[in-house]
Amino acid sequence: MTVFLSVGALGNNMVQYTEGYGHQPLADSTLIDDSLTWTIYGGSLAHINWSIKLGWDHIWSGAWAGVSVMSLGLQIMVNDSNHFGWVKLSVDSELGTLTVHDYAYQPTPGEPILAGVHP
Repeated sequence: MTVFLSVGALGNNMVQYTEGYGHQPLADSTLIDDSLTWTIYGGSLAHINWSIKLGWDHIWSGAWAGVSVMSLGLQIMVNDSNHFGWVKLSVDSELGTLTVHDYAYQPTPGEPILAGVHP
């Protein structure tokens, strides 16, 4: 059995996503702006494979493995204006859960924001 933990966007919002690499965690203070690759479709953060044969443990893969808190870039519409932001997420492979720890967005439309930094 495989469980996919995914993030997608609603409406005109977008999430940072690089084709072939997926959602890559951003280091704190990474500039979030138009230079990043964006998608409205989202995709898998990570997946967990559980083997039901012989009592094997699960196998975890993806850039978001473990429970470390990491930032994902956001491009969101607020009052018909485009704003950049970030959300701090962690994924727990034991529980198969995704947790939101913190988030922020740039209040000035079109202005960049630094990952993990509140404007």
